[in-house]
Amino acid sequence: MKNATLSDIVTKNGVFIDGDWIESKDQDPNGEVRLIQLADIGDGIFLNKSSRFLTKKTALKLKCTFLQKGDLLIARMPDPLGRACIFPGDEKQCVTVVDVCILRPNSKLISNEYLKYLINNSNFRNRIITYSTGSTRKRISRSNLDKIQFDLPAYEDQIRTATVLTRAERLITKRKESIKALDEFLKSTFLWMFEDVISHHGKPYFFDDLKSDGKGTFSNGPFGSDLLTSELNSEKGTPVIYIRDIKNGNLEWISNVFVTPQKASLLPNCHVVPGDLLLAKVGDPPGIAAVYGENMKTAIITQDVIRVRLNNKIVNPLYLCSFINSELGKRLIKKITVKGTRSRFTLGDLKKLQFKVPDISLQNRFAAIVRKIETLKARYTQSLNELENLYGSLSRQAFKGELDLSKVSLESKNENKELQVKMERTPYVDNELIDSKIYSEAELMRIIQSMKGESFSFDSLITELKKASFEEMPDYGELKEKIYRMLEGTNPLLSQSLVEVTNDLGKVEKKIMLRINI
Repeated sequence: MKNATLSDIVTKNGVFIDGDWIESKDQDPNGEVRLIQLADIGDGIFLNKSSRFLTKKTALKLKCTFLQKGDLLIARMPDPLGRACIFPGDEKQCVTVVDVCILRPNSKLISNEYLKYLINNSNFRNRIITYSTGSTRKRISRSNLDKIQFDLPAYEDQIRTATVLTRAERLITKRKESIKALDEFLKSTFLWMFEDVISHHGKPYFFDDLKSDGKGTFSNGPFGSDLLTSELNSEKGTPVIYIRDIKNGNLEWISNVFVTPQKASLLPNCHVVPGDLLLAKVGDPPGIAAVYGENMKTAIITQDVIRVRLNNKIVNPLYLCSFINSELGKRLIKKITVKGTRSRFTLGDLKKLQFKVPDISLQNRFAAIVRKIETLKARYTQSLNELENLYGSLSRQAFKGELDLSKVSLESKNENKELQVKMERTPYVDNELIDSKIYSEAELMRIIQSMKGESFSFDSLITELKKASFEEMPDYGELKEKIYRMLEGTNPLLSQSLVEVTNDLGKVEKKIMLRINI
């Protein structure tokens, strides 16, 4: 079908209607009907965020349209405008708000999955923006949505297109989950290595004692007229770091703002060099920290950023950054936080904070793990970018009718099957990136704990470590030293005994076996 519109794909039994006008007075937290809201409508995915309800009596009185599993929901307001997802159903009956359009098309004419991808495609999205109205906040009416025309291919080709894009999306989701798993691994490793050590073995320091020697080691950004907006540019010069660049424990320079080298030279105390610790002193919550990375050029900070140049003989910047961003550090920062329009703390109060710092050798071991994780994350992120570019290319070609769908099987149900699409340039995705793991003491402890209740030899421990498929195996000698340390002390983690075992040749021999002390 050529030049179809949304109303063309809806039969008499279908639905193409706005949600319902439901005011606060109509709602009831104990109601048996759920009210689906704009926050639930994700870009291709149902987010399931809201928890608003009304009674069925009220829903019937207002003549609400009840949703059905499989309905397509289109957000008529940002962000982004026109995003669509498929309603997965709910244990309760559901209705939706007036700013969500409900589309229940003819299932014999069009695939809902295909329709979702069609509406979320960049070309369709651009046409939605063209038909949008409003100055402060854009919106699109249902009548304007129905003005957008599109080609409707054969049903089998719709299924093939949806299959290709779904497989690409799954690869992207898997990569994002891999990146998230690395962050969670780092958090758990930090707690495993330091939570007990900090409490019982750390040495107390004031934050001010952790700075390196020299002037300007603790610094706020330039105040007031020291740096004017008119002195900033978006083209070249010395980078300027804002609090928005510090998020999730990382420095992600998104500001793209510069000052001239001459201006930067007038602000020497605001300079940032690799290894410096940066803290956002304003935020919700304030205190998010990041380390200025290696190979980054000298930058300057803005007013709401604190820069600390640390004494590396006492504290490792990567350790301190992880400590501040941990729950332990957040509780510490909370003590000096002043509530207001924007929560904040001062440089003076930060200097007076006292907390225990573990031995520098243990910090450096943790920093080595952080560097390995960051290397993997960089590879994962590059792979994610390639996958997203691939998805964009597939989507554009699919809805222009340029995608070769001849090799896409309609019968395959294998979610992990490789994309069966011929592309001139398909980025190579290394499967090792998905499954690779970093060895750490936390991983060693996890494997040892899994053998609780049974005797095991050092060789069998090595075998289990190999099964874990770490990217790099631990040094054999260092591993033995760790096991010896676990056998020492008044309450050792492990005990050993001489046990008679039968070897592979059927002969009985004595062997040292290990066991976890319960």
